[in-house]
Amino acid sequence: MTMRNVFLLLLGLVCVNVFNALAIEPSELTFLPMEHWRHGEHVTVEATGGHNGHDRLRIQAKLPDGTMSEWKGNSKENSSRFFPVEPGKPYSLSVWAKGIGTFWLHVWTYEKETLGSFVHSTSLPKGADCFTVIPDNEWHHCVSPTLVFPPRSNYVKIVLELVGPALDVPYIDLSFSEVEFGETIATEPKAGRVAIVKAITDKLLTPSHKEISSLETDRLSFRAAHGEYSPASFIVEAPENKDLEAVLPMASDFVSDDGHVIPANALDMKHLVTWYTGAPQVTRKQKNVRTLTPELLLKDPTLVKISEEDRGNYLRLDFPNRSYYTYISASMEERNTIPYKEHYHLDIKEFPVRDSAVLKPVRIPAGERRQFWATLHAPLDAPAGIYRGKIRIVNGKETFKEIPVEMEILPFELLPPENFISSIYYKGQLGPNGAIGAGNFADSKNETQYLAEMRDLMAHGVTNPPIFQWWRGDGIQYLDKCLKLREEAGMDNRVLFLWGSTTGAPDKPEELLKLKERVEQVFAIARPHGAEEIYFYGIDEARGDVLAREQLAWKGVHEAGGKIYVAVINLADCRETSLDMAVVCGTHYSAEEVAKAREKGRKLLSYANPQGGCIRPETYRRNYGLLIWQWGFDGAMTHAYQCGYGHIWNDFDGMFRDENMAYPTIDGVIDTIQWEGYREGIDDLRYLATLNGALRKAAADSPAAVQAAKFLTELKKADLSKCDLDNVRKQMIDHILKLLENK
Repeated sequence: MTMRNVFLLLLGLVCVNVFNALAIEPSELTFLPMEHWRHGEHVTVEATGGHNGHDRLRIQAKLPDGTMSEWKGNSKENSSRFFPVEPGKPYSLSVWAKGIGTFWLHVWTYEKETLGSFVHSTSLPKGADCFTVIPDNEWHHCVSPTLVFPPRSNYVKIVLELVGPALDVPYIDLSFSEVEFGETIATEPKAGRVAIVKAITDKLLTPSHKEISSLETDRLSFRAAHGEYSPASFIVEAPENKDLEAVLPMASDFVSDDGHVIPANALDMKHLVTWYTGAPQVTRKQKNVRTLTPELLLKDPTLVKISEEDRGNYLRLDFPNRSYYTYISASMEERNTIPYKEHYHLDIKEFPVRDSAVLKPVRIPAGERRQFWATLHAPLDAPAGIYRGKIRIVNGKETFKEIPVEMEILPFELLPPENFISSIYYKGQLGPNGAIGAGNFADSKNETQYLAEMRDLMAHGVTNPPIFQWWRGDGIQYLDKCLKLREEAGMDNRVLFLWGSTTGAPDKPEELLKLKERVEQVFAIARPHGAEEIYFYGIDEARGDVLAREQLAWKGVHEAGGKIYVAVINLADCRETSLDMAVVCGTHYSAEEVAKAREKGRKLLSYANPQGGCIRPETYRRNYGLLIWQWGFDGAMTHAYQCGYGHIWNDFDGMFRDENMAYPTIDGVIDTIQWEGYREGIDDLRYLATLNGALRKAAADSPAAVQAAKFLTELKKADLSKCDLDNVRKQMIDHILKLLENK
């Protein structure tokens, strides 16, 4: 047990009953009645609500003051009976769990039916099987490795142990059901396989998922318009009796029936890498919540290594003359021993992290699986039609499996979302050197990094991120170069959003004059790049008196030709102001609220629904896609593309988990599955715009137009949380094709 494990706080010891072998089969375990539990104030047994109708053991550990640091469970008592086993024979233990938290499945062995005859425990260093339950409201099947007990181990006690600390909330809530323990029956080892799995989903395939829900297909399928990025995913599982030493997917060219070719490099493949993160949703003060979560899309799967012993991550740094792995999961308390600069901001020469330019092979141990991510970038010049090819899964020099691939290129290009501002808070500041950090620092990006990130934003449908320069200070000297790099990435500079500096709330004539002069200076720099409207940022999330005091400054900005935007907590906060665009926090708004907030032509953007960094691809697709259209908002600008509350590669050294949609490197970007989900939401809006465009050109009384109009009316009112968004996309495509056929 390393020093990093010392901070783990024992929350509670919970034991399951092992009945006498004469009364019940060894593989059938149930929970003791309530009166048998030593921690009765924290545990309830429910007759319903368990997995597959079984009883449910629910642990609700109520903490005395809302913190984890002052509560310790009693680890000396237990309530399980002794159960006979034979040393040398293989056994297994499993449990279904749901909630949020981390737990160990322990098996304690004894020579006799007395505590004093203790022999062995899986809770000894490296002996415990540690699982993390992700809060997705799904049952997770958690299975221990094969257990073979040492000599003299004639009896066992079985224990479920919670470990932490977890969230700094007043309780921890975990449910267990259908516990099984028994002698392992020898079976034929399972052969390796490949399975197609859903890409954009909130149901992540974590290591605790022993069974996976694969799609009922043997092929990887894409349906994309010209220029669109379309994702898919598959897993490769090694045989139970053989390691796969060097697994590498290799795509063929894709050929249509009439001989047209889409080259293999149109399909970009990456490893979906699981590592330790905080809770998959952003949470306040989530100290030491560490979950194994699939997030990173990497060409080189060895860039990040996990340590189960440390419950953290190691990142490879590649210096000119050497490479080594550095621990990047120090807690906030541990980071306090390091100079301030190293908390957040390291020069790229000090922290040279970069991914490979080509896909590298991965080792898959026997019985384990790895997930891959494939993204088709449909060529603009590819004739519409069906293209077929394959992905060959090679293991070294041998072919392990083959995956048929089918691509349908649609006969149209997608229109941009209608009247939609596609943005996200961007915190990189341009400077001459560049760094790897949390943003908010001068010189956090050099030109190579800045351009790579602008291109990545454009590729994900974000066409107008704010420019984060100190425009009221020295940062204005880089504004011209920022605009040139945006143009090089394909961005339109007609409407600009500036932040980094705020307008503040000056009230003295000389201060107001300086503000107006700086606004005019910004216009002088930006107009040669085509700027027509420039929005300047107010005081973030201000309310009440602060908002009122800002109005003089906003008037000065307006007189100088600028506009004002800023984040507000709710729609009501912006109504009595001269705000031109409100970036609104929240999850639901009525049509009446939206109409009132729109007075004076005010625009509305959505943010914090959720913030960036939640590993919830489907949530981003829904909430920053069709939900924006349902609300009648003008766009989205959530926080943030990259934001670390400590070092940006460390999820554990801040009071929040980092809000990253992509991770910075010295020369590029490492994307995440949540960022892919965000792009899918924007693409849903592009399909919607394309459908509306086709509908406007069609005869209003044609059957295709009538059906499409009915579909859109129903979609506007639909509960998107209950919709299969892939099916909604399919219906939009089908309606577009019918309208194009009948135009």
